Amino acid sequence: MGSEVTQDRNIMMLVEKELKSKGLFYIDSMTTGKSVGYKVAEEIGLPFNKRDVFLDNEQNDAYIMVQLELKRKAMKHSSAIAICHPHPVTIAVLQREVPKLKDEGITLERVSKFVQE
Repeated sequence: MGSEVTQDRNIMMLVEKELKSKGLFYIDSMTTGKSVGYKVAEEIGLPFNKRDVFLDNEQNDAYIMVQLELKRKAMKHSSAIAICHPHPVTIAVLQREVPKLKDEGITLERVSKFVQE
């Protein structure tokens, strides 16, 4: 499980050094409050950030819709990082709701735009 790995400083150091060597970045899913991933990234100079919203902890339309209210965070902080899995229900909700977000002035960007050097 990713949440177990992200708590292990030694594993995260190995993984993130490899990411850095390949010119990549790290987004911490924050599936546990004990994650050291973003701390390690900061220490070694790996570009990183953390997610603000996890869209599909639960696989149902109503839950995902509540999570999509990330527009409040985006408008308050000028941006928000949402992550999800490619589950059929998640994809269906996004296909339906992304055009509505765009109509409300919310633009979707690649997460790489929000990494901190």
